Amino acid sequence: MNPVRSRFVGALALLAGLGLSTFAYRQVQLVEQETANRKFDARTAAVTDFIGERFFDYEQLLRAGVALFNTDSAVSRADWNRFVSTLQVTERYPGTQGLGYARWLRPEQVGDLVAQVRAEGYPEFELHPAGSRDHYGVIVYLEPFDLRNRRAFGYDMFSQSVRREAMQRAIDTGDASLTGRVTLVQETEVDQQAGTLLYLPVYAGGGVPATQEERRQSIIGFVYSPLRMNDLISGVLGHSFDDLKLRIVDSAESGDADLLFRSPNLTPSDLSPSTPRWTRTLKIGGHHWKVEAFPAQPLVTGWSRALLILLGGALISLLVAILLWSATGARDRAVALARSMTQALRRTQERQQAVLDSAVDAILTVNARMQISSANHAMARMFGRTVDDLRDTEITRLLPEFPTLMDDVQSPQTAQQSSPVRRETLGRRANDQEFPAEVTISPLSGEVDAEGGAVVVTIRDLTLIRQAQAALAAAHSLRESILSHAPFAVIAVDTDLRVAEINPAAEALLWYRKDELVGRGNLGWILGTDSADDGKTQSVIDNVLSPVRRGQVDEREWSYQRKDGSRVLVNQVVTALRDEVGAVTGFLVIAYDITERKRTEDYIRHLAHHDALTELPNRALCTDRLEVAMAQARRTAQKVGVLMIDLDHFKRINDSLGHHVGDELLIQVTSRLRHSVREGDTVARMGGDEFVVVLPGISDQEDALRVARTLVDVLPQPISVGAHELHVTPSVGVCLYPDDGADTITLLKNADTAMYHAKEHGRNRYSLFSQDMLRASESKMAMESALRRAIARKRLLLHYQPLVSLGDGEVTGMEALLRWPDDKGGFIPPDVFIPIAEETGLINQMADGLLGQACADAMLLSQQLARPLGIAVNISPKQFHNARLIDVVRSALQNSGLPPQLLTLEVTERMLIGDPADAAEVLRGLRHLGVGVAIDDFGTGYSSLAYISQFPISKLKIDRSFIRDLGEDTADTAVINAIIAMGRSMHLQVIAEGVETAAQRDYLRARGCHEVQGFMFSPGVPVAEFAQVVTRIERSNPQPAVAQPAIVQF
Repeated sequence: MNPVRSRFVGALALLAGLGLSTFAYRQVQLVEQETANRKFDARTAAVTDFIGERFFDYEQLLRAGVALFNTDSAVSRADWNRFVSTLQVTERYPGTQGLGYARWLRPEQVGDLVAQVRAEGYPEFELHPAGSRDHYGVIVYLEPFDLRNRRAFGYDMFSQSVRREAMQRAIDTGDASLTGRVTLVQETEVDQQAGTLLYLPVYAGGGVPATQEERRQSIIGFVYSPLRMNDLISGVLGHSFDDLKLRIVDSAESGDADLLFRSPNLTPSDLSPSTPRWTRTLKIGGHHWKVEAFPAQPLVTGWSRALLILLGGALISLLVAILLWSATGARDRAVALARSMTQALRRTQERQQAVLDSAVDAILTVNARMQISSANHAMARMFGRTVDDLRDTEITRLLPEFPTLMDDVQSPQTAQQSSPVRRETLGRRANDQEFPAEVTISPLSGEVDAEGGAVVVTIRDLTLIRQAQAALAAAHSLRESILSHAPFAVIAVDTDLRVAEINPAAEALLWYRKDELVGRGNLGWILGTDSADDGKTQSVIDNVLSPVRRGQVDEREWSYQRKDGSRVLVNQVVTALRDEVGAVTGFLVIAYDITERKRTEDYIRHLAHHDALTELPNRALCTDRLEVAMAQARRTAQKVGVLMIDLDHFKRINDSLGHHVGDELLIQVTSRLRHSVREGDTVARMGGDEFVVVLPGISDQEDALRVARTLVDVLPQPISVGAHELHVTPSVGVCLYPDDGADTITLLKNADTAMYHAKEHGRNRYSLFSQDMLRASESKMAMESALRRAIARKRLLLHYQPLVSLGDGEVTGMEALLRWPDDKGGFIPPDVFIPIAEETGLINQMADGLLGQACADAMLLSQQLARPLGIAVNISPKQFHNARLIDVVRSALQNSGLPPQLLTLEVTERMLIGDPADAAEVLRGLRHLGVGVAIDDFGTGYSSLAYISQFPISKLKIDRSFIRDLGEDTADTAVINAIIAMGRSMHLQVIAEGVETAAQRDYLRARGCHEVQGFMFSPGVPVAEFAQVVTRIERSNPQPAVAQPAIVQF
């Protein structure tokens, strides 16, 4: 062949070979890169799913806390501590700072919360940050309650915008809600990390209300968990994902303000646009997290298969060209070719060794003597040795079970198939540490020595894989532990509604064993209706699952069917289970028994409408039944009777015998009331000793009066309570619908007016309502309002009437008379407004101030007249029994400067006989102050020497009714003589009031009466005129008089 042509053919063959090699290199390189990209993308997806699964576990943890509050809304601090301690939150849930509860408050509730927490033993508790807001979300429980978490105690999370947005979203949706990036209150200057918080709302009454407005009205708090992102991600991933770097930001924008996590080894160059990255979006609690993954090292490293193909192809092409060129070359060319081939072979071997050394797995050859012939650097790194140390080392020192593996290689079946053997075994490092390894042994073709063939061994270290598997197993075990110990039933079903899994709580709730439901049972067994109609059952199930399929969480109360056919009330939450692309793969049902809660709610509803002691309807239910009776009466043109009943003097029984006796008395009265009316009538207790009877469907007032007469006859009959035989009488007010009112408020008010009319006219009787009663009642109310205004405007006045000594005719003191000016220039009589003041309790407010004024006026007149002048105050029954009486008298004396011996307090006989022992104690207290005590209107009551001697009194006052007929009525004269004699025998001063004639004065002086007062001397006059009256009275007898106390009468 022509040399030129030979060279041309060789060059053409070389170019063709190189072209084919380059094409093969490029195709294999693309395949390798695509394979590496897919593997890394799968790793990124696995990381994202792992994080999402962990947040699902966190959400279930919060739901357990909400379930605790739904079961018992009064969860104490100790209850919360036990609950969180049982779950071992910080140990099992990396990154979480604890599990907490925040109270939702309005401004008016803040003070009560602060007082409550301080009373629990936290006296320094305060809300922070300070400031006025429309609502507050205050951290009250946070366990573990360590030093870090104490920094958050009392923190108002609703005061901060990022937290507020998540809390409001949780309220409105009823679902778990995550915040954006925040700095946790627990953070210090050391190791600060980005944080986030996961919230789940708690609503009043349990469950999630149906509408957004109802949810906003029913919110009472949040179960939440604060999370530190670095700790969370590190704890979730461990060392299982060291081959990638992560960057997690909140939302689709990659700004530092939203950065939640960044791997420590992530460099600025990694973030350049030219750097490859893999991105996943993770939806958590209403937020979208952007998860960016970067390879920690190049995806395709070292001598790839593509490069080996290129080099091998080039070498083959070169050899072919050389063969063609050699056909026409000389010997020197053959020598040159041999030298070139030797160098090429050496370079090929070097490149092959470089490829082997760049491999991640250990690659070695072992000869028939079980010695290592060659090894790459990965082998040396894996076993902690050098390549030179490994050469000629017995393989059993590194793989003790290698001979057994070789038996499998040399088995006839394996030898016939010429296939590699892959087994898992234990490797031993230089420090004798064992590790799991996957070993692949392949016979090395052509490598045969005197003792047999060699083999190629590839070893892969499984340590990291085993750790990742252990982490996944631990996560699965944790999830199983939560499900096994959760106090609520968890049921997982597939898309065909077949039961796939249940936990022990579900077995206990439904009375099925696990093997009876899983794979066999259908959700229809549990959710189905009592009907055997499959279509109806399917309709019920579709009603539950329809919103769930649309991505909502369905929560409602339901009735489950147990194995024996019985039903149990539950609170049920249903969510969809989805795969990585969002397709529904099944449903998760979480439920807990609310039978006891429903029983409690029914009892509470009963209490809300019934009296706890008597089981009678209360005011609310009575009003409702009266409305129904009125509506029925309108349809039938009939009437409704309303009876208001009050037990006379019931308070005396309560006060003297105790409330337990009073309660038993009310129970027996209730029984008599029920037996005195028809079955369809309503007997209600309005409170205390007040009852109402509603008589629907009566014809006229006589039907109602007949019942009233029955009650007046039946109730006063003796009632035995323990060792006591008691008697109570009723005062009954009667009115009719529609005659006396067209609504419940008017009817009850008019019946009450009639009842008080019966009480004022002797008790133990009934009164039929009339408009005159209403006018009198309204007049009384108007008088009360006017009296209140008069007290507020200080329009009540004191006038003073002189008290004259019958011994020397001197004015020894004065009686203060209370005056209320009317609009016509006159005065409203005291007997008109004093009873109203007594009944309404205004007497204490009114009389306390007037007592101080009377003492001050007496002191002023004593100074003007240059001699002591006494004053006395008539004490009302309410004042006398007021525990503050002694303090009020002491204050009046101290403020006025009046000596105590110049003040006399006047009481009536009726005040003393009600409770003699208590009355004597009060009187001794007054006498201890140095104040005198007089009995007013003496002779009109019991007037017994025996009982008068029991009390420390200083004066007796003869009532004006005896003085008026003095000398004309022998009986009155005898009473006067007896009172004066009694006073003399007991060394008491005797005073007569109402003296209007000289004959009356002379008679009393002759019998030994000490002092008198009346119109004969002067009516009551203002304090400014009193000194002139004294001068006029004493003008006929200028001798000085010995001062004696006078009396103040209201």
